[in-house]
Amino acid sequence: MNFLKAVRKILKLPLTLPMQFAFVRRRMAFELKQHWFSDLDLVVPLTDDFCCPIPELDSFFSFSEIFVTGEYGSLLQDIPLPARWIDLGCHTGYFTLYLAWQHALAGNTNWRSLLIDADPRMEKLAKATIKTNRLDGQCTILSGLISRHEGERDFALRTGMGSSSDLDMTGVQAVKRVRTVSPAEILTVFPPPYDLIKVDIEGGEYDFLEHYTEVYTKASFVLLEWHSPDREGAGGDRARELLTAHGFRFVKTVRPRRELYLEGNWYSSGVQLYERAAGAA
Repeated sequence: MNFLKAVRKILKLPLTLPMQFAFVRRRMAFELKQHWFSDLDLVVPLTDDFCCPIPELDSFFSFSEIFVTGEYGSLLQDIPLPARWIDLGCHTGYFTLYLAWQHALAGNTNWRSLLIDADPRMEKLAKATIKTNRLDGQCTILSGLISRHEGERDFALRTGMGSSSDLDMTGVQAVKRVRTVSPAEILTVFPPPYDLIKVDIEGGEYDFLEHYTEVYTKASFVLLEWHSPDREGAGGDRARELLTAHGFRFVKTVRPRRELYLEGNWYSSGVQLYERAAGAA
């Protein structure tokens, strides 16, 4: 036994010996984070046998927004815990994971969700989040773009959560052809009614509001992140006009306007909550 331990120790020397030096450890840690992050197998435990896998460095941003800083604020203080929801711009699936976790805390198992994201990298990550928490039977995942155009469109891949069909914004790492998920497909794959539709699709929300009315008018609530190419937040006003015209009332600002100055241009965004008015056609 001692002999085997000695052999193992010798075999590991090419790795363990350089790690005695701090600068080597720092460099190795950097390389792992930048190029082999998924091999770290990081998982954040929640409760009730739920956990949140962190498959890539960018996932920390989404995890922080949902579970730490409260990107969607006190949403569940303003609406009933939804039993059927659509998660548009699901990224790694953390919003749906959060709601599923809340159901578990409440002792509920009767819920269903549809997750959609246009970034082709996210399908695998969202599926991993769902599978890790054994939610496969309650979640459906679609990879595709919300767009007024049928067929395929160019889609810009960026770091963080900035991927979108806007090819003019900076930070584009690659451009992929992505198919459009039509309103008919959503209604077929995940029939209404819906308690909640959460929309976070980096500027694509206006295509959704203008061309997917048969989808969101079947929802009791719409939680929408708006984006605007200005610092005044004109996009928030536009979203309110569109939703009001289709029978929704503004409930509250969930996240106040944020302003971003990027390469000589101002941008802004915010999160709003709307409720389907009683008796709306």
